[in-house]
Amino acid sequence: MKVNDLLGAGKGIDKLIDVIRKGVGRVSKSYFEKKDIETRAFEIERLAEAKAKAIGVIADAIRQNSLGTGGVEYSSDGVKIVSSQGNNEFDNYVLQETVITDRLLLKESYQGIIKQLNIENVTAIAAEELKNENEISDESVNEDWINRFFRIIEDVSDEEMQALWGKILAGEIKQPNTYSIRTLEMLRNLSKYEAETLIKVANLAIIHNEIIIIFKGDKNIYNDYGVKYLDIALMVEVGILQSGDFTIINIKPEEEKINKLFVFGEFGLLVGVPPDAKRIEIPVVLYTKSGVELLKLLNVEIPEKYINDFSSFLKKQDSKLKTQYGRILNREGDMYNFDNLVDV
Repeated sequence: MKVNDLLGAGKGIDKLIDVIRKGVGRVSKSYFEKKDIETRAFEIERLAEAKAKAIGVIADAIRQNSLGTGGVEYSSDGVKIVSSQGNNEFDNYVLQETVITDRLLLKESYQGIIKQLNIENVTAIAAEELKNENEISDESVNEDWINRFFRIIEDVSDEEMQALWGKILAGEIKQPNTYSIRTLEMLRNLSKYEAETLIKVANLAIIHNEIIIIFKGDKNIYNDYGVKYLDIALMVEVGILQSGDFTIINIKPEEEKINKLFVFGEFGLLVGVPPDAKRIEIPVVLYTKSGVELLKLLNVEIPEKYINDFSSFLKKQDSKLKTQYGRILNREGDMYNFDNLVDV
């Protein structure tokens, strides 16, 4: 029986199977089922015990002969135990090379199973993301991208980071070229602390005219929303945010009244701009291309105070502006439908 017969046919799963084949070769059902944590721990523990036992055998051999030896020497021939008193029994005593070889094989086996479990966990997360997904591109995932992806995820053991990588794989399968190789390398090099900071800072992300920004206000007001200036600086350092302290975007009036939209997560702020309004300059920090790609992975929670402060800043610049916000129901092209708009 084929894997996709077991899982239930689906275009997303079919593409995932193809990607796994290209990335690691043979495909089994384990790539689509999140391993039970206890099972995973048992497999690693079993190998750890075997490794410890092998080391213990060597340690016992040395300890048992410790009274008559002067130490241990390492050479290309192996491990040599030398005598402190010229005892011929221990002179030229060499632990057999097969022992070292066994240790090396055990190490490779131990590391190999961890790498394999990491890959299976990430692909299982991707499978969950794709099971009920109907919008799957017919375009194939680039093979260079696949090879780079699987080389990276075999070393990702943290479960929260595996979740991000699983979402990346699912997103790239749904729409190839969603995540660049540069973005893969950026995420690969992020520490867990940096990834947690990325998530925290993402709660201040605003989408406007297909760019993503963070509002700075009259001053750096990040502390009001649980974000420190150092968090912003760290995101600049790792390449999530663009550098520059004087970046601005503009709201410019036109001949007829227009509405400008700023998207805060699941909420939208409509700014009504009459023809006689002033030109408004808004100080912001811009996300980089890779930062924008990584934001697609996150479920942001925008502080309501942040939206209110942004609205207050705009109306402070020009009282003629009218601001309303509400939950976004759906988007059709450039048009957004709202659940209910309220004045702010």
